[in-house]
Amino acid sequence: MPFIDIGAVLVKNHKNILFYIVILDFFFSFIVIYFNNNLFHLELSPYLIPMSGTCYIGFFVMGYLIKVGYFTKKGLNVIKILGIISFIAAILIPAFKFKISLPVIQNLIEYGGPLNFLYTIGLYVFIKQLVEDDTLFQNVKMQKCLAVLASLSLGIYILHPFFLKIFMKMTGTEFSSWLDILVMPIFVYITCGLTVYILKRIPFVNKILP
Repeated sequence: MPFIDIGAVLVKNHKNILFYIVILDFFFSFIVIYFNNNLFHLELSPYLIPMSGTCYIGFFVMGYLIKVGYFTKKGLNVIKILGIISFIAAILIPAFKFKISLPVIQNLIEYGGPLNFLYTIGLYVFIKQLVEDDTLFQNVKMQKCLAVLASLSLGIYILHPFFLKIFMKMTGTEFSSWLDILVMPIFVYITCGLTVYILKRIPFVNKILP
């Protein structure tokens, strides 16, 4: 992927440019595309806005920038407050959905909606700060356990569609019931995690699976 090669250079020397990429990604993927899909309905060519095909990059890059301390404490607090406000809005919008008929409002919290991005990043900062201040997570055994879980994350990401299908076959649902919201994430994380953990202990396979 070209972005990985370019990103490797940017990570070393140009973190400001990485943040500009996040801003552009948010603008095109979560503002321009979102409002066009929910309000304007223009027939835009996907080649017209190339950034719209990379909506996950903003999440990855923001995670990296937060991890390496790119943002000041004030900046992190702003991100956290935006995240909390977005999260509250994400709870309130469905509660008043019967009174709100505009798709442009209803879908703010859906996949591709701007609130989705803001509360994901904001809650990440909130939980990160909470964990850093908690003595429980300073324990060496706890840190080793979290390190093992973190090492499984990419493998879980790669394999999770397979386990989603298994869950939906078993329950006869398709993102349409409380089982999908409450049980499916836990089922998929545990089954994926155990699978990846076992696979990473098999010679040769552990060289292929991240």
